[in-house]
Amino acid sequence: MFIDAAMAGRSSLRFDPDVYYAPGFGSRWATFIGAFRLTFARSLIWRRDPATAPGRRHWQFFFSYGREF
Repeated sequence: MFIDAAMAGRSSLRFDPDVYYAPGFGSRWATFIGAFRLTFARSLIWRRDPATAPGRRHWQFFFSYGREF
């Protein structure tokens, strides 16, 4: 299980007040041909600025194979 969070901005050195976060879960399988990784996360927005339009919530799927960096 994990949670990933970030803030973004539309100009250099200035963040918008909203926080984008994604709680989720994942799995990793080590095999003789390499590691398989699978994650699912739900994208959400903590709106600290009431003028910001609500974002569309959705599930994000990620699959990868090979060595981790």
